[in-house]
Amino acid sequence: MSNDADTLWRRVREMEAKENFAEAFKCALYLQRMQPTNEEVISTLQRLNARIQKLNTEQNSTENRVRSMLKFIGPEGEKMGLTAEKRVQAANNLVALVRDDAGRKFFTEQKGFTVLMGLMKDGTIKSEVRLALVRVLTELADGSEDLARLVLQNVGAAFLVELMSRSRDETLLTAAQTVLQTMLSRFSGFSPKQEASSSAAADPKKRAELTARLKQYEPEIDAIMGAILERINSRVMTGPCRDSLLELLMVNTDYLALDWGLKLVERYDGLFKLLEVASELAELRYESSMEITGNTRTHVALVLEKVYACCYSELHRELFHQKMAAFLADLLKGAEIESKVRATAAITSLLNGPLDAGNHALGQAGIIEMMLVMANSGDLVQQCVAAEAIIAAASKKDKGKSMAAMGTGILKALYKSSNPKIKVIS
Repeated sequence: MSNDADTLWRRVREMEAKENFAEAFKCALYLQRMQPTNEEVISTLQRLNARIQKLNTEQNSTENRVRSMLKFIGPEGEKMGLTAEKRVQAANNLVALVRDDAGRKFFTEQKGFTVLMGLMKDGTIKSEVRLALVRVLTELADGSEDLARLVLQNVGAAFLVELMSRSRDETLLTAAQTVLQTMLSRFSGFSPKQEASSSAAADPKKRAELTARLKQYEPEIDAIMGAILERINSRVMTGPCRDSLLELLMVNTDYLALDWGLKLVERYDGLFKLLEVASELAELRYESSMEITGNTRTHVALVLEKVYACCYSELHRELFHQKMAAFLADLLKGAEIESKVRATAAITSLLNGPLDAGNHALGQAGIIEMMLVMANSGDLVQQCVAAEAIIAAASKKDKGKSMAAMGTGILKALYKSSNPKIKVIS
């Protein structure tokens, strides 16, 4: 430690400004040894000591409150005979406590994750408690990269997706979706609210910083995105949950965000999973069908568009086309009507998303002929699906003439239908 008084004074002021009161107090003590009668030194020591005492009191209070809340919401609270309402209140209090660094520190020190996971896996706890615990995870993950990693390690993205999968509670779905997004944002530095614009991506410095973070935290980011994608085509998932997961993919896959589309195509078999979702129709229900909502096919079309935009080179786009063609060929190798309808529905989603990929799909051998057969089938579902595919293609201004020409035969056949719904569409 330097004996120079001016240096020490600068150090005291610098540490106090940073609220490092212990270090500032230490430097002021050195000053007192050099200048024992200096009134300014004495008053500085008194001020710093008061701040330290106040901080210690606050921390002790926070530690005790965190410990108490974990006890109240855990098994001990049940043994103490606390009412369900009091345990809900304790869970909500915990959300507030972990909003600051001291609360987060004591939560982790007191094995808060163990208590939290035990409760989250308990099917008997009140939904309000479970919701509060999910919100605790958001506050923790938002604290730092290290805390976000602790959430990922102790809870896991797969567990959160599983928690969401059977829920129709919009509030819980939003809360769990927020945890996943908070972790992604903390690792990547990408914020959907602040930086989802071309101007942010066009800034070379910001783009370089984002690229560096994506590389640094690649394992964590891939673990979260992979867990989301893994379950996207699950048959035991509610439609609202699927939409929530598609929204996460929609926001984060973009080349202006995590630029994750090429990984989705290359490594995770993700294109097959997304096309499987895209091929679902609410009007066509089989035992193997997955639940969708009125928004699902729009969401998946937008995700496919963002994935395709990440395929920068001709080689990457060709890989997309190959996997897309393989998916369609697999559906069409049998004679089942369901498979043909699903293939057409997937093509419609592509036409409403990455148009070039949709056009490429339409150009596959036998696709237009298949749609013509569907249009002449007399079956309402087949006719509607065929009409939607052609209208989706023909409505694109830059491709409208060629697509309309390709689909003229189909549209004429559909217009002859006696069903008014088909006539309106065509």
